[in-house]
Amino acid sequence: MKFRPTLLLLCLLPLMLLLGASQDQDRQEYIKDVRTSLKRFGEVYRQLSFRYVDQIDPEAGIEAAIRGLMHELDPYTDYFVEEEARDLDEMSQGEYGGIGAEVGQRGSDKRVTIISPFDDSPADKVGLRAGDIIDAVDGVSTLDRSLSEVVGEIKGPRGTKVTLSILRAGWSKAVDYTLTRDVIVIRDVRYAGIVDEDQALGYVRLTRFSGKASESLSEAIEGLKAQGMRGLILDLRGNPGGLLREAGDVADLFLEPGLPIVDTRDRQGNVEKDIRSEHEPVFDGPLLVMIDGSSASASEIVAGALQDHDRAVVLGTNSYGKGLVQSVYTIDDDARLKLTTARYYLPSGRLIQRIDYFENNDVLNHVETASLLSDSLFVTDDGRPVVGGRGIQPDLEVKYEPTPWFVSELWRAGLFTNFLADAKPALKPTAEVDAHMLKRFHEFVLATEQEFDTPGSKELEDLATLIEREQLGETASTALEELRSAMGGDTQAQLEQNENWLIKMLTLEQAERRGGSEERAKASLLFDAQFDRAVQLLNSDGEFRALLSAPVERADID
Repeated sequence: MKFRPTLLLLCLLPLMLLLGASQDQDRQEYIKDVRTSLKRFGEVYRQLSFRYVDQIDPEAGIEAAIRGLMHELDPYTDYFVEEEARDLDEMSQGEYGGIGAEVGQRGSDKRVTIISPFDDSPADKVGLRAGDIIDAVDGVSTLDRSLSEVVGEIKGPRGTKVTLSILRAGWSKAVDYTLTRDVIVIRDVRYAGIVDEDQALGYVRLTRFSGKASESLSEAIEGLKAQGMRGLILDLRGNPGGLLREAGDVADLFLEPGLPIVDTRDRQGNVEKDIRSEHEPVFDGPLLVMIDGSSASASEIVAGALQDHDRAVVLGTNSYGKGLVQSVYTIDDDARLKLTTARYYLPSGRLIQRIDYFENNDVLNHVETASLLSDSLFVTDDGRPVVGGRGIQPDLEVKYEPTPWFVSELWRAGLFTNFLADAKPALKPTAEVDAHMLKRFHEFVLATEQEFDTPGSKELEDLATLIEREQLGETASTALEELRSAMGGDTQAQLEQNENWLIKMLTLEQAERRGGSEERAKASLLFDAQFDRAVQLLNSDGEFRALLSAPVERADID
């Protein structure tokens, strides 16, 4: 039978018209519902304004209503007024006064949380880390407050101070950090260099996606190629993202022309932007991308697009999972609305976003539709399986050793920096971290007579209170002391137990004293197990290629 497209079109036309009419009817119903709801809100607001026992400030009342709605949506939609709006404009230009950290609302209770401190920023220097909850700002609790309110209080003129009360996993109570605000200028490439001269392996750490990320990365790659680079490690760990166009341009540096990189889709699933590679690749050799739980947004687009096209091996731990597009709308001279308008989809068709904010949300209508995408299976160009709705899962998971609580406490207290800066006799930045320096550091810490709260210390104190109140006797008290001892509260014992970590931290501080953040970044690779595995993998051509190969079907084996 001969295929007749005209006949097929005539058959489908009634169905298309019916669907179009249904969609138009649904839209009219939705507009009607919006108008009805606005009328109801107006009447409620009028009654409150004129009949409530105390007079309501009109501007504050509307702002409270707006922020209440913002609280029910995703963590990135927000409302900014006056100084907050001006701060948002400054951030869009890539420079502002603050502490230098990506901040968002996480968890079911939407606590204000550090997503990632920027390299060499005030937040980075005092030891704030991804996952830290900002419990209070200058003594004022952040609980049940909007993200924009909290961010507005954290930011401020250069040279002024702000105190953040931080809650961290394993801590029994919040700890205060006092930071000096600085002008935050985004620097995209923190360090680039040849890290294995025998195998000619290059390394670039990209920390942000501001307006010149792709240009800076391209220059770094060209410099490494001039040194004979054969393979490249692109480190996106801790990179919270940035501009969408820069994500596309960075991926374009490694892909053949015409390949899809990412598209954005609106609430109906219509494609708004379709970003594709346009140029010949700047580097076409073996490529490995490193990610972690703080790699978000643009970082995930780059890692995911390169993964979907089987262009790079992705190594590390699961990424953050931010696949929502925000647009900023000017409401008036003093107000801005940062609104989530679309979602990111990678070349395989998978969604980056973790869909946690949809759960138990009565405001949003598309919960079921979006949730269906969370565990859907997709495939790369060569048939490797990848999963949607979970951020980017690495091809090779390599976990890192978490910093021990005691070392974190030493860092939080500034004892590494203070020791090197104030030691008598003075220590030169070129001094080697040897046994003698370690001995002096031990003595320095013990001399401070500082007490450090162990993980679970609050629970131990509660247990001590229970033992005393219930008169449980000497046996219970002895057991409690043994438990305290086992949990490692003795400073001298902790110094000895964590000697390798002390060497690492002192080495990094010395490197920064010698050559700033770039030298520190270079020195950090000496203690980086994930980086070591990346170098090993690039040097093993068979293992590297195997990770980029599709699984063999059982039928093919037979």
